[in-house]
Amino acid sequence: MKTLVISKPIYDYIMPLVDFPQDGDNFFIEKTINSLSSFGTIAALTLGKYGVDTTYTGMVGNDDVGPKIKEILENYQVDTKYLEVNFEEKTCVSYKIYNKKSNKFTNINSFTLKSNLTKYKYEFVPDVVIMDDRDYNANNAALNNYPNSLTIFIGDKFTKESQVYCKRCKYIICSLSFASEATGIVNGLNKPKNIVAMYQKFIDLYSANLIIKLDNFDMLYCVNDEVRLIKNVNNNLANKESIYYSILSYFLINNYSVENAIKLTNKVMLSSPNEIDIINNIPDYTVITSSLEEFKKTSPQVIKSSGEVKEQTVTPINNDVNVEQNVQTQQVQNQAQTQQNTSQVQPVQNQAQMQQTNPVQTQNNQNLTSPTQQTKNNETQNTVNQNPQQNMQVNQNVQNNNGVKNA
Repeated sequence: MKTLVISKPIYDYIMPLVDFPQDGDNFFIEKTINSLSSFGTIAALTLGKYGVDTTYTGMVGNDDVGPKIKEILENYQVDTKYLEVNFEEKTCVSYKIYNKKSNKFTNINSFTLKSNLTKYKYEFVPDVVIMDDRDYNANNAALNNYPNSLTIFIGDKFTKESQVYCKRCKYIICSLSFASEATGIVNGLNKPKNIVAMYQKFIDLYSANLIIKLDNFDMLYCVNDEVRLIKNVNNNLANKESIYYSILSYFLINNYSVENAIKLTNKVMLSSPNEIDIINNIPDYTVITSSLEEFKKTSPQVIKSSGEVKEQTVTPINNDVNVEQNVQTQQVQNQAQTQQNTSQVQPVQNQAQMQQTNPVQTQNNQNLTSPTQQTKNNETQNTVNQNPQQNMQVNQNVQNNNGVKNA
């Protein structure tokens, strides 16, 4: 599998301090920590580390930083043949103050390199193209030149150019603010029904399979016309968005379903180190293999998705329905299948009806279900069909109680 990653690298100078400096403070550090950033660059390093045949293309400037970036990429087995050099400008750099007390970075960016890539054709046809928002022309050219490639866009800030990615890429992995700006729904996103409305509007406007990172790395996605939420239980993810997105991309390009890809990513990230240098926090490949083995033990069925990636659609929401949060528990017997699952479902229900869908049970997993989808069924159903990809019995009460059902 040949993967092309398009980005523009950023060289980081990280200065770790015991606290954030105030006016007039003097701090002394022995040396800065040097690293790389940008979503695409970290994705290339991650995939290269995991043995994926990865080619990186991006622009660096005419300085001593460009060769350092090239060396780091090649140390991770990434092909840099298409790394271009602009001899009139300087490489993008970021000066980062790392506050040891708060575990947060303050970034001072010097993105003086305005030029983008000039070469858009390669000596191979990529099976996968991963891109971020750093070079629109190169991204658009790849979408035109390789229409049959699996494409993933990783974004944090929505721009007018982002609409192209949302319409043409197969997967969009993004922040809540990105999805909010893409849909124009910016208020009330602390309520489940408004989040569902935002997701559904995105599906109405665009064609990509949308994966949204909410606060605290809760992940929102869609399966079989049903909006779902996997809650994060890992408190070790601060400053690791780019690594999380990269590992998620790794499982997606290896044909794992969106839900299983998120589960596996959460599992792998539990073993991520806590170094200041973001590159050193990429888990070893042994963590990937051990996580897969453990996952297969609990899910002996084939856990990879089969066939071509299909577009997800969501029934429009009835915005007049109020959603309240309640907690109920009950044992749910699966009437359609005998396979078992390790996790639990938290659907958002209309107060009068249950949904006749096929939700996947996931630990700390929510189904944010459209109320109009629920009203399609005239009978209350007290069973939740289990995912054929899981194998442990679920104990959960799904009661008709107008709210989010938490396990």
